[in-house]
Amino acid sequence: MKSRYLLSALILISMCLGMASVSFADPVLQDWGFNVDGTFYADPTSNVSGSGFNLDLSAWDSNITGLGTISFTTTNGGNLDFWILDPVSVPDYNEYGTTGGSPAPGQSWQIDVPDYDSIGDNNHPNTAIIANTQADTLSNTNNVPGNADNYFGTCSTGSNCNDITSLALGFDYSAPASGFENVITLTVSQTAPTDGDFFLEQIHPTDPNNPNAGALYLSGSLSTEPIQVGGVPEPRTSVFLALGLLLMAVCFRRKLVNAQR
Repeated sequence: MKSRYLLSALILISMCLGMASVSFADPVLQDWGFNVDGTFYADPTSNVSGSGFNLDLSAWDSNITGLGTISFTTTNGGNLDFWILDPVSVPDYNEYGTTGGSPAPGQSWQIDVPDYDSIGDNNHPNTAIIANTQADTLSNTNNVPGNADNYFGTCSTGSNCNDITSLALGFDYSAPASGFENVITLTVSQTAPTDGDFFLEQIHPTDPNNPNAGALYLSGSLSTEPIQVGGVPEPRTSVFLALGLLLMAVCFRRKLVNAQR
């Protein structure tokens, strides 16, 4: 009878170990929010629109993975800050961050343990990535540089311990000229950017639960572009184009007349 109980226990242990060896291919979005000109939108479930700006989430998976592209357009000057907690795999407290490239003018960033997870965390106490996102005061600091394994949750060597890691990017911008708009594009991806944009990288190293290391990348860019109305430039831009074409036609006609003389 005892041998039967022992066999059952061994089977259960084997099942648990088998489950522990499963790795997750995609991240699972936990929390996120935007600060637009001093107003914080936490976990908005649909596109956020306000006076003079539009936040388009249609190409971003806000339900499961957190992967995709976010587009923000505005005709005003101001700021946009984006914070995301999107664990690469489990356990999520065995991750760390790094950066690539150089921030553009007006661009800020932070890598940190979320504020509410730093309470009682002796390795990364008193973090403020969410508060800094809300106040447009991102610290341009990586507070979870790793890479001391924390798979068993027992790392106690301070800031170099892996931990729950979140990312934030911010942009400050001036009002564009009349007929133009600021366009900010944010991308959350599992592949590194190849266009030279500054990026934040969140890394889950190999551990007993993850035979392969995983990574998440957050990048963003700011550009000023002609306002698009129904997929075409706004009327003022169209007028300039028409005048340019007319001028080209006049010059061509003059050349043609002179050639015939």
